[in-house]
Amino acid sequence: MKKLLITGAALTALIGTPALAADMALKAPPPPPPAPLSWTGFYLGLDAGAAWARDDVSPTIADGGTFPRSNRLRSSGILGGGTVGYNFQAGSVVFGVEGDFGGMGIGTQKADVLGGTEIDQINSGFYADATGRLGFLATNAILLYGKGGYAFYDGKANTTTAIPGFAVGNSSTFNNGWTAGGGIEYKMTANWSSKIEYLYYDFGSQTATLTGAAGVFPYTNHLKVNTLKFGLNYAFH
Repeated sequence: MKKLLITGAALTALIGTPALAADMALKAPPPPPPAPLSWTGFYLGLDAGAAWARDDVSPTIADGGTFPRSNRLRSSGILGGGTVGYNFQAGSVVFGVEGDFGGMGIGTQKADVLGGTEIDQINSGFYADATGRLGFLATNAILLYGKGGYAFYDGKANTTTAIPGFAVGNSSTFNNGWTAGGGIEYKMTANWSSKIEYLYYDFGSQTATLTGAAGVFPYTNHLKVNTLKFGLNYAFH
């Protein structure tokens, strides 16, 4: 009886060994770790967000109202457009150049309570910037960055009056400004990334005029805008 049991156990072991070997052979090896994400290369993007503007309007000579004085216009609106840029990566440092372009819906007007019948106005318009960008990788997929450079805005400003006989002269475009800010960009895949970005724009000063029989009255406009936007970029690797 004992010999019979031993013989049965041996046969079971011999039958089970090939099955076990076959099971081991069918198991796939563990997948290799994912390749590190690359930030180097050319990219294009789209973005949209909000803008908060402030235009300080001041007469540069006495015009019949309180002098000196300043009328502050505030407005908020949407902005949206595109992005183009190029990144270089050196370890955990990412740097490059970037340009933004689009439209800002910040048009508004406000009566100057210290200027009699005068009403100051700022228009919505097209904006663009050209900046340098420098960032550091918090992880392989998360970039924290700052940027700054030149900014352009083609919106104009003017001051009108209900007094007859005055001709309104629009300001020139606000084309000599600067911008600075930063954001967070997240690589969702090797090519696609999303971002949230804050930028402050100082578009400089331009002068609008009212011209009448008594002369030319200039009004300086100094425009500043805070923006917050969300974007989606595609990188060409």
